[in-house]
Amino acid sequence: MARDFGQKPAARRTTPRVYASDIRRMLDFIERPELAAALGIPREILDDPDATVPIDVWYGFVEAATEASGDPFLGLHYGIASHRRFRENAGAMRLLLLSSDTMRVAVDRVLRYQRYWNEGESYEIEEQRDLLVVRYRPWGPARPAHVQLAEKTVAQTLAFVRVVARGLVPHAACFPHGRRPGDEELSSVLGCQPQFGRDWTEVVLPANVLDARLPTADAVLFRVLDRQLAERIKEVTPESPFADRVCKVIVDYLHRERLSLAAVARIVGCSERTLQRRLTDAGTSFRGLVDEARRSRAVALLECGAAVPELAAVLGYAEETAFYRAFERWMGTTPEIWRSTPPAAPL
Repeated sequence: MARDFGQKPAARRTTPRVYASDIRRMLDFIERPELAAALGIPREILDDPDATVPIDVWYGFVEAATEASGDPFLGLHYGIASHRRFRENAGAMRLLLLSSDTMRVAVDRVLRYQRYWNEGESYEIEEQRDLLVVRYRPWGPARPAHVQLAEKTVAQTLAFVRVVARGLVPHAACFPHGRRPGDEELSSVLGCQPQFGRDWTEVVLPANVLDARLPTADAVLFRVLDRQLAERIKEVTPESPFADRVCKVIVDYLHRERLSLAAVARIVGCSERTLQRRLTDAGTSFRGLVDEARRSRAVALLECGAAVPELAAVLGYAEETAFYRAFERWMGTTPEIWRSTPPAAPL
């Protein structure tokens, strides 16, 4: 069967696609450049940082690389070393993360643009008081690649966070797969005793890492890339009359502090569970729509000269400080600085 290589992400497909850049990095890591050709992966895919492949091609490659390397913990070892290769052959998404002002901004963009860089897998990032919980679920039925990618995700998360919090030890690391021979290697590399047989791949970190400033922050580059990726994500978002209707209700009621999932569900005439399910089917979420509505309204009002202290109430925030935190997460700076900075020219 012919493989569909090298396309950029587009509208939703039966088989989702993911960035192919990790293929080249993993080939370099295991020092087996001939493996790509053996699997029928074209060279031009490896040379294009924004190229994508079907997700089952990526999974098949991970399984072949694990066997070829002889390393049963390839995902773990590759993930923990990934920060040293993060800039190599970097595409727009990786450069955006590197240019983010703080870890909080980078986390926000990982979630906002997930459909662009990875259509099939599921990532969730949640703040719980003083904890930050990062969850991951792979695509499709269980297969050996899922074990490697679960461990890679946890290790890669730690590698990125340790750029600003050297030596950080996670509160917990959980995996859906069971124990296997030699898994004490996980404890040694991650710095904590892993838990197995859980529903999700999950790593729990101290929430204060979100406010750490990245040493590679670049406000001008960030603004250019953020605008470009925002346009690209529109191209891969499927049309949904239901999501559009919910979005209109959110915009109309945005100024009300008590805007909630329950209130919007009543207005559109369905249960909360149905609303969540239908938004998930449309590739979005209630929280994501509210956040995007607030961001778009804030930017529009600032460009029209609105007074910053008034924006919190207009956008439905109970406190001005909550609006400031949200704006810095969206734009990487304060409203005052953002408005006073001339727009960067496109690359």
